Amino acid sequence: MKLFLVTALLFIQSELGAQNIIPIHNGTYGYHEVIKADSISTKDALFSKAQLYIKRTNSLPEEIVLSEDKDLGRIISKGLLTIQDNYNNLDYSILYRWEVYYTKEIFVQNGQYEITLSNFAIKQFSKSSTQNNYLQSNLDLDQAIQASQKGSAKKLYSRFLTKLSSTLLNEMKSMRSGISITNE
Repeated sequence: MKLFLVTALLFIQSELGAQNIIPIHNGTYGYHEVIKADSISTKDALFSKAQLYIKRTNSLPEEIVLSEDKDLGRIISKGLLTIQDNYNNLDYSILYRWEVYYTKEIFVQNGQYEITLSNFAIKQFSKSSTQNNYLQSNLDLDQAIQASQKGSAKKLYSRFLTKLSSTLLNEMKSMRSGISITNE
């Protein structure tokens, strides 16, 4: 019976594809979380901790601070993550690399942090075993979700979206714990 339930759940998940893997917040794809601050209560102290966290974790040149507004309590930075996978056919294989650009927003007020990851833009690079150069194309999450539900690359895009979701959830976890433990 247990095996049947696990098999049924896996079948349902594969049939649904990745349509629900990236949540929708305020009408767009994104991750959002509100975190209550434990020991620091002032808006200025919360903002300073958020700034310090961004500076400490902003080691990649691709991740830049777009806006800081202490009065509003808002920091917006750009993030980049890279995901790679292969598509294999009987005759050839294709290496895919996706660069996912996104916005990180930290908003502090009333003794809490609001963290949002959103505004995803995807650059897709593909190179077959018969090519020397990468082909580049742009796609959005809707296109990736559609590709994960039908067509010959269904499994490839499902894996991409699963990896993307997992990486973004880890980013949220890192932000949640990183801001909480950052010392002033």
